[in-house]
Amino acid sequence: MTTGLLKPQISGIPDMPLDFWEYVKSFEPPLKMGKFDKQTGKFYPKTWRVLFTGAPGSGKSVSMAWLTAAQYLIRGIPVFTIPESYYIRVPIIWKGKVYNFETQPLEIEKLITFDPALQGTCIVADEANINLADSMRASANRNLYIADYVQQARHHGVSMFYTTILSKWMDPRLQTLTDVKIYCCDGENDQEGIEEGEWCFWTVTDESGALTKVPYELNPVYYSWIINLKEYWSITDSFNLADSLAARKNISIADNRIIIGENGEAQALRDFGVTLETYLQGYVREHADDPRIEIKTRELWQVLGIEGNLAATSHAGKIIGSMGLIKRDRVSGSYYDLTPMRGQ
Repeated sequence: MTTGLLKPQISGIPDMPLDFWEYVKSFEPPLKMGKFDKQTGKFYPKTWRVLFTGAPGSGKSVSMAWLTAAQYLIRGIPVFTIPESYYIRVPIIWKGKVYNFETQPLEIEKLITFDPALQGTCIVADEANINLADSMRASANRNLYIADYVQQARHHGVSMFYTTILSKWMDPRLQTLTDVKIYCCDGENDQEGIEEGEWCFWTVTDESGALTKVPYELNPVYYSWIINLKEYWSITDSFNLADSLAARKNISIADNRIIIGENGEAQALRDFGVTLETYLQGYVREHADDPRIEIKTRELWQVLGIEGNLAATSHAGKIIGSMGLIKRDRVSGSYYDLTPMRGQ
């Protein structure tokens, strides 16, 4: 770790003395950082996608702040936050002087356009279903672009941490891409002297196998941990309200420019997505007694009036895929399997 390469006014990383960085390197981070390739002389960072869930007041926002600070911020790795009302500030006293390690707010445009300034950083999103990608807006352009970024973030050395009360509130693609899920529970009890929010119990699942090399799907094991959050209450403020109106604005493209806001094109795309999902839900209700509920792709395009329109059918296919539905090809044509929608 060297000093002078990071710009404090941009990254929130103070210009620390060299002996501080040597001290930081002397203890292991909570998660693996990556590996150094001697042949190429390059360091390849290990990226993580970690989701914190739990009831309101369970300590998930402070838990994310602690892990982010310990894993990245105090190691000189810039951290960006969504929304700007959520921040992390870690004061470090070194040789009698106070240095503040701080996160920086992130504009969503930089994320969806793969801004090079984000390479090698960490992005954290509090209340991700509001501020990043809501599962109820899976067909919105905003969700599609964000899911694209999260899927390819590791190629840019970008880690992503996020919180939400229930994981199913977040876009299903982001759920699938998550490496580690941490369920947070307040450790308050009747013991004298224990405050609400002082202790937090973690229940950890290794979704992708990044921790144990065996994904949760193959080895459904829970790992427990407890952390004293009281020591870290001051490094973040999770009581600030997010700007829900700004977070709900959709994204559209015009003349190769990203536009965030409501316009005719964005409205039309959203209306189309609602029409498609409504029709599929009605179709499933009509065929609720069928052992397997399938709809022929060509017939669906005809009903929607988009047969032969490659742009429209491609967009419709992305919407259906975002709902976790699979297309099956047969001799008689292709079909979408709508069975998973039964009972929804």
